[in-house]
Amino acid sequence: MGKWLRATVAGLAVSLLANATLAIHANLELVPIVNKIDLPAAEPERVAEEIEEVIGLDAADVIPVSAKEGKGIPELLQRLVDVVPPPAIPEQKLEDLIKNHEFWKHLGREHGADLIVSGVVDYDRLETSGFEDVDIVDQNTGQKVRETRFVEQEEFSYTLDILFMDGATGSLLFRDRLRRAVRYQGLMNDPVHAFYELGESLSDDIVSVVSTRMRIETRSIFKK
Repeated sequence: MGKWLRATVAGLAVSLLANATLAIHANLELVPIVNKIDLPAAEPERVAEEIEEVIGLDAADVIPVSAKEGKGIPELLQRLVDVVPPPAIPEQKLEDLIKNHEFWKHLGREHGADLIVSGVVDYDRLETSGFEDVDIVDQNTGQKVRETRFVEQEEFSYTLDILFMDGATGSLLFRDRLRRAVRYQGLMNDPVHAFYELGESLSDDIVSVVSTRMRIETRSIFKK
C-alpha cells in the first residue's frame, strides 16, 4: 500500500511528521510530494532536502506538484500506479476485471506486452456411464455383432472464456468463448492429462484470432 506525504512550500508541519511516523511503522510506502510550487515563495528544493533530512526519504524522489497549473500531475499519477499494486485477480469478478483498465496497463508495462491474452477456465468432470450399442467379435463365428452393454465412462469438459486485452490502453479488443469435451473409457482417468489434452486442442483456435492461419479441407463441386 502507498500513503501520500504532502508538504507545502512552507516546510514540514507537525501533523505531517506524525502521519509519516505512523505510516513508516505500518510498513506503508511513502510517496513524498511538495504542493503549491506555483506560489511566489515556493522553495521545492529546500523542502525536498528537509524531507530527506527529517524523514529519511531521498530528496530526488520528492515530486514537485502544482494542482493549479497541472505541473507534476502526470509524474505523481505514474508514481502512484507504480507504488500501489494492482488488485489481485481472485478479488474481482470477471466483468469487473475487464473494466479495470489500470490492471491490464500495468501488466502491459511490466511485461512489455502490446497484447495480453487472459481469461477464465471452467473445467468439469462428469460420469457418463450407460448402456450403449457396441460392436464385438463373436468368439464362435468370428463375425462382428452388435450388442447392448453397460459402458463405464466419463466426460471431461473444458470451457474457456478468453479475453484479448490492449496492453497500452487496457481496453478489451476481443472476447470469445471456446469449449471442448472428451470422453474416456472407465472411471479412473487422470484429470490432469485430460486438462492438458483439452487445452492443447484449443491452442489453434486461440492463435487464429490474432494470426492468419491456412486452412486445408476437401470440397466437392457438382456441375449440372
